[in-house]
Order: sequence, then structure tokens, then C-alpha cells
Amino acid sequence: RNGVKLESFNNSSTERSKTCILIKNLPNNTTETELRELFKKCNVDEKSLKRFVMPEYGIAVLIEFGERQDARNAFKKLAYRKFKSVPLYLE
Repeated sequence: RNGVKLESFNNSSTERSKTCILIKNLPNNTTETELRELFKKCNVDEKSLKRFVMPEYGIAVLIEFGERQDARNAFKKLAYRKFKSVPLYLE
């Protein structure tokens, strides 16, 4: 429905996007607004965020960036960072 190929998560030989980050281990009911605030605190340019794809309960999110370098910078700044007392796992 959102243009995400779910089968690529089970297949390690599938090439993944260089402009998307999957954030896992989010506390239940995390909102997009809370994540945008986290990005602001880490000096990630909000204009570089193209879209958020979140399931209903907000335990993971797929974030698409406009540019590969923006995704790489965000990954470096947010990997294993504490968010609501839990570390974020990024792919």
C-alpha cells in the first residue's frame, strides 16, 4: 500500500535503498511528531525527510530521505541513541 517491498526484509541478497532508514525498537505508540522532534534535536534537516511509513502502533518506522547523504548523516547521528529510555536500532 505504501510502495514498500516487504519481501526484501527477509532476503539479505536484495539490494536495499540508500535513501531509506528503518528504525526499530521504538516504544509502543511512538508518533511521527515525536520522531520529527528527535531528528530536530540531532540537527537533521527536516526538509530532507520525504516520508514516514509507520504501522498503527508505532513500534518501527521506515523513513525516506531525499538524498543519500542525508540518510547517511541521520543514521550516524541516531544509531543506538536513547529514545524514551530505549536504544534505537537502525538499518
